[in-house]
Amino acid sequence: MHFRANPYFDHNVLTKSYRYNDDDDIIAIETTKIEWKENKNPTKVSKKKKAKKGKKSTGEVVWEDVDSFFNIFKDPLPEDDHYLTEAKDEAEFFREDLIPNSMEYYLDIMGDGEDFVY
Repeated sequence: MHFRANPYFDHNVLTKSYRYNDDDDIIAIETTKIEWKENKNPTKVSKKKKAKKGKKSTGEVVWEDVDSFFNIFKDPLPEDDHYLTEAKDEAEFFREDLIPNSMEYYLDIMGDGEDFVY
């Protein structure tokens, strides 16, 4: 995916690659590691840590993960069967649906999966 200059990261291109073996099994997943600018990571949100009952708050800030489109570029998890199944479903969606029908998705004219709605 190509990006214009933006206040979140310096990359112009983010990639995610899936490598398959001859049996059509995923053997490797490679992603661009995004180097976020300071406090500009949309995959995390800051929250003040709550003080325990009867204690003063230290004002400490903790960062929590949130859902984001950019999570698809996070480093792959260890290769377990569940993760590989999800990765294969994701790769098939990109290869067989999203890329060939990208204009339809962009124009929001995709139907219920059976026919296009114009």
